[in-house]
Amino acid sequence: MELMTMCVIAWLTVAIFTFLPRKMSAASNILTYLMIAVIDINKISFLAFHFQCIEISSDTIRFISFIVYRDIIFSFLLLIMVNIWFAYDHKWIRFLSAVITLGIISILRLLLSSMSVFMYKHWSYIHELLMDVVMLFLTILIAFISRKITKGMKTSGKHHV
Repeated sequence: MELMTMCVIAWLTVAIFTFLPRKMSAASNILTYLMIAVIDINKISFLAFHFQCIEISSDTIRFISFIVYRDIIFSFLLLIMVNIWFAYDHKWIRFLSAVITLGIISILRLLLSSMSVFMYKHWSYIHELLMDVVMLFLTILIAFISRKITKGMKTSGKHHV
């Protein structure tokens, strides 16, 4: 049940990302995705294994559900938010996209916790929300830098090897 739920949510998240108007190039989206993934994997590793604040289920299906959440859903939600951020100049749309993203992430964390995919030991939802706010700002910064790095790069056409 956990894996099926996370796969459906992952599919919906990627589908929304696919049909969303984007101001970022494919190269900057990929670079941003990879940087988000590296930071989030390290954050989870430190919280779960070094500081033992979060206990991730050792059940195979639940662990795979957690990986689907971490590597697909969370990263693509942040990518959706960043693409909305750069596509619209209106401050309220940017603010609402950030708040809605944080709300969806919080609801998904509650869902994962209720399905015993992970449990908070020396950590709380408030701590996690603060980490998500930091991650949101880091994502905006990473996306801004990746747009500068990839500006002028050709991402389409034939490349000779």
